[in-house]
Amino acid sequence: MRSSPDLEAWVAGALPRLLGLAHAMTGSRAEAEDLVQETLAKLIASWGRASSADHVDAYVRRMLVNTWISHRRRRWTRELVSHAVVTADRAVPSSPGHGDLLGQREELVGALRGLPPRQRAALALRYYDDLSDTAIAEALGCSVGAVRTSIHRGLRALRASMPAPELSEVRP
Repeated sequence: MRSSPDLEAWVAGALPRLLGLAHAMTGSRAEAEDLVQETLAKLIASWGRASSADHVDAYVRRMLVNTWISHRRRRWTRELVSHAVVTADRAVPSSPGHGDLLGQREELVGALRGLPPRQRAALALRYYDDLSDTAIAEALGCSVGAVRTSIHRGLRALRASMPAPELSEVRP
């Protein structure tokens, strides 16, 4: 199938945003690139429908989120994971020292990986794409109340899994 100039122009402008959102959801650059590639393949097949949508960005964002959630569900039912992999992912890293932002980032990414897909997607759409509850609800295909619940539960789980900063690390 041959793509249109409109599609090529839209993809050129939207690709950095899609990759950023996908990376925020997956936690892996390689997985993010695969997710965006799969979403764009679906977009090419349905460009006529997508281009006639009121908001093409929102339409494709929903495609991306749905593709990721669907992929996570399929992988969960097919994937066999060893005990070593599971316990290594849940291992508590040593507390990062003052200024150790890379260690803190790795801790946060590890905690994000432990969240269910909908909570992770809701947090990525809120804090990476800076979307409103209504826009997130449209992207996830759920109610605004479900979005608020997902964000609340996701943040609560992140707070519970992350160590509290020491008082000496907190600046006034």
